[in-house]
Amino acid sequence: MSQSRLIAVKLLNKFYNNNSTLDEIFNDYFSVNELYSNDKKLSKSDKNLITELVYGVVRWQLWIDKILEQYIQLSKTRPAILNILRMTLYQLFKLDKIPNYACVNTAVEITKIIYSKNFEPLSKFVNGVLQAIIKDIKNQKDFCPTLEDPLLNLSIQTSHPE
Repeated sequence: MSQSRLIAVKLLNKFYNNNSTLDEIFNDYFSVNELYSNDKKLSKSDKNLITELVYGVVRWQLWIDKILEQYIQLSKTRPAILNILRMTLYQLFKLDKIPNYACVNTAVEITKIIYSKNFEPLSKFVNGVLQAIIKDIKNQKDFCPTLEDPLLNLSIQTSHPE
């Protein structure tokens, strides 16, 4: 299981639960990690992956959430689960070096770590949602909604506010 992806989910959770900026969250995490962590230090490539995942999810959130809305009710989904799904969708659609099965496996493992108690139904939920999305990717489903408003379509496809 990738420590980088677990850290990315934790930083996303912190970002969406606080009024802090991403820069503040990254500075706080990496300065504390460098000073107090007994774990091995994060490599430059790990830090780069964490940065790519977190900033990528935040940048593409509108588009990612529109895809997720086709499978789940966002308002009824636990925030940490939502961030695990967002990060995994970002990897599936925007990063091409990570195989789909590895993305799903990592998401399930992160779910088990974050929800150490009562993780089984949640990990099955994450696995099921992601497997359904991957099946639709293989079937070449068009994930972009075709709405009557072209400005709204463009907004969603580029993940920019209207």
